[in-house]
Amino acid sequence: MARWPTSPIDIERVRHPGERAARNIMMIAALPMLLVIVIYILFTLGTLLILIGMVVAFLMFMEALWLASIRANGMRVSSRQYPELNAMVENFSSRLGLKQPEVYIMQQSAWNAFATKLLRTRVVVLLSGAVDALLLDGNDDGWPSWLAMSWATTPLDIWIRSIAPCASDRGFPSWRRGIDAAWS
Repeated sequence: MARWPTSPIDIERVRHPGERAARNIMMIAALPMLLVIVIYILFTLGTLLILIGMVVAFLMFMEALWLASIRANGMRVSSRQYPELNAMVENFSSRLGLKQPEVYIMQQSAWNAFATKLLRTRVVVLLSGAVDALLLDGNDDGWPSWLAMSWATTPLDIWIRSIAPCASDRGFPSWRRGIDAAWS
């Protein structure tokens, strides 16, 4: 298993410098709308509050359904399933001083991922195409797994695969050793 750095990461170093200023600008920009809503509530005798409550309840219900869908259709990363990935999550969470999120892998060949917060639960969803590309060495014909995935079917990808030499043609079995090793 790989050894990961354990030194803490200062969150201010990875935070965008304009983040706080942008938040303050957004809060100031929201004040006129808040004033309009308060005046509207006073003149409609609370009818808008009922409508806002119904919308909030509907959105919370939809978040609960989405979280249930992720938990039902995804595989949770743990020390028993994808231990290397779980070690990465534990390491970075502790280094950033954050609570460890729930990490799920969902079956899809796209190379993508997203992080969200649903009903006070922090969730990271990795699509299996990205996980396969990051954790596998390569496929049988010597191509790195990210290039051998199903999304690599554009005419340019097909042309590159048809003219580029296979790694095994150069005498080394895996791209992990690097291109330089092929000509040494």
